Amino acid sequence: MRLYPKNFENWNFDKKAPRNSDLERVTIAREQGASEDQNFEVKPTQSKTNFRSSLGILTLLFLLISSALSADFAYVTNVGSNNISVIDTGTRTVVATIPVGASGPNAIAVTANGAFAYVTDGGSSSVTVIDLLTRQVVKQIGVGTGPVAVAISPDGQFVYVTNFIANSVSIISTASNTVVKTISGFTFPRGVAFTTSGDLAYVTNTGTSTVSVIDTSTQTVIATVTLNGGSSPIGVATALIGSNELVYVANSAAGNVNVINSATNTIVATIAVGSNPIQPANVLTPGGDLVYVTNGTGNSVSVINPFLNTVIATITTGSNTGGNAGTFDGNFVYVTNAGSNNVSIINTTTQSVIATVPVGTSPSSIAFGLIPASFSPPSGTQVANRFLTQTDLVNIITWNAPVGLIVPVGYRIYRDAALTNLAAQVPASTLEFEDHNRRKHVTYVYFLVAFDANGDTLNMGSVTVGPS
Repeated sequence: MRLYPKNFENWNFDKKAPRNSDLERVTIAREQGASEDQNFEVKPTQSKTNFRSSLGILTLLFLLISSALSADFAYVTNVGSNNISVIDTGTRTVVATIPVGASGPNAIAVTANGAFAYVTDGGSSSVTVIDLLTRQVVKQIGVGTGPVAVAISPDGQFVYVTNFIANSVSIISTASNTVVKTISGFTFPRGVAFTTSGDLAYVTNTGTSTVSVIDTSTQTVIATVTLNGGSSPIGVATALIGSNELVYVANSAAGNVNVINSATNTIVATIAVGSNPIQPANVLTPGGDLVYVTNGTGNSVSVINPFLNTVIATITTGSNTGGNAGTFDGNFVYVTNAGSNNVSIINTTTQSVIATVPVGTSPSSIAFGLIPASFSPPSGTQVANRFLTQTDLVNIITWNAPVGLIVPVGYRIYRDAALTNLAAQVPASTLEFEDHNRRKHVTYVYFLVAFDANGDTLNMGSVTVGPS
């Protein structure tokens, strides 16, 4: 798999995958099938005598990089100003504003690798695709009338969009960014959410106070759940609580949340919350799973303990709360306030608002994204080591560690664009490769690939080395 900008649709992220950063030695190319012509030498970046000081520098560098990586971005749709505010979660400030070029950007979903955002636009009945590295609109996809909510499947292959006026759900392929299927039969569909496995998708029907269950393998509705004491359901969220996959539905007119067990598609609890609940969100906080529910006209957030099905805290926020989402580390929840044009930041340990960030006009939805990877292509040069009886031509390839999603444990250097002819593999601490005994008057091309402990890779580009 390659990290953005290539083939983002092929990513399959497993948040629970073990991360093993132990790569202590260089893997010799010939052990992986290299040819006899592939002579090489790895030049270490530190000597044994300077090991302690270098280790201290590397440790400091690692901490700095880790700190930088934790500062992800929050993307906020502003319905009234037709743009998206980009909040740096490290500084809690707006660092960019992305014009959407459409009318009324409503909901937003970000791909797992932080590369692209999908934004519903009710005014033009379309979904806007944004490249989050360049922060530019790259495509607008026509869907049904009145698109509202949007969700990306856990495998990253599909985007589901609820069309409120058209009473349908559009399914977009992220590989082609085209609508591949439209499912009908809903009644003013509003919210949509996938189970953690991605096998099912749940869609709220505001007009009939029901929830439709979609089998994502067949892309058909297989069940309808009638809500218990619920009226005008809007937002929906899923959570794996213990061994149970639960679905939380915010019933705006009833002032409560229904809890559905996805194994049986039956309601197992009804929880009273604040006035006009809009959107639930499951957050894995340092203290465990909690469900945060925004109360629109209640100007607050209800915090639910999902194991007890009770509200354990009510947090006052800004005016007309709407969308909410938890940071990746679960330490904070960001809440949009459409009436006060800002975002409240909640500390999930103290259950209190610790900061407020001004954004655009009428903020609606919010989603978090990893910082898209940034890197520079490798550079190279050819030097001649002259000895008494012979000259050794050496191609020296150097590069810098990438900054962004991937944390490399090593690098692979290939001799072909297909990435089949391996020249060498080096650990992350080595940012240089020397290719010895090269031929005169021959031009060489090298392709650099970084890889992490999960096996995910980043194609860092190529460099050409040879006679000038």
